[in-house]
Amino acid sequence: MRKLEQWVRSLSPTAEFIIVVGVAFALPIMSSLWISLGGEYEPGPVQFTEDDLHFIVLEEAMLLLLLGWFLRVRGWSVGHFAAYPSVRELAMAVGLTVVSAIVWVLPPLMLTSTDTGITSGGAGLSWPGALAVSIINPLFEELFLCAYMLPFLAKRSGPALAVAGSLLVRLSFHTYQGPVGLLSIGLLGLVFTTFYMRTQRLWPVLIAHGVLDFTALANA
Repeated sequence: MRKLEQWVRSLSPTAEFIIVVGVAFALPIMSSLWISLGGEYEPGPVQFTEDDLHFIVLEEAMLLLLLGWFLRVRGWSVGHFAAYPSVRELAMAVGLTVVSAIVWVLPPLMLTSTDTGITSGGAGLSWPGALAVSIINPLFEELFLCAYMLPFLAKRSGPALAVAGSLLVRLSFHTYQGPVGLLSIGLLGLVFTTFYMRTQRLWPVLIAHGVLDFTALANA
């Protein structure tokens, strides 16, 4: 274990970035592309089962633990991610949630395509399952897409390319939601990444993302 930790500490920042982003998103990207390009995609809202929710929670919790250990060895701490909420952040979360909900529903409302691609709960989803996903999934995605990727890329390539890079990764593991769903995801990601770049506050993004997830999954 000591040798492994020494190796982790010896990695360059670029190697660290590739490992973190690769471990976090390689499997979701491959799964999404398999569905969308492998003939398994079906137009319409994406339906999740209870087993799907359990798998998401288990997978993302394990990856959070693994990458949490990796980043801790690398010298990261909770403070690096501005993860402690404040009353001001909770107030900001209300406004961000409203804006996020609007951009989330605009594409399917404005476009006449039957391929809405909007995620919804399948029959028989439990509220505890929906709540668990609505906590772990926003934490997993926004921790790495916003709090980790954006500062790293912005320091090296500037804020515009940082936002573009984060959006590209976000879209790449949501291709299974179809064209209209991807448009909603893209607009939502743009709101989240722009907000984080301007404020460096993660909690409002987590709350807004969680509310949208829970609303979609609970309204089966």
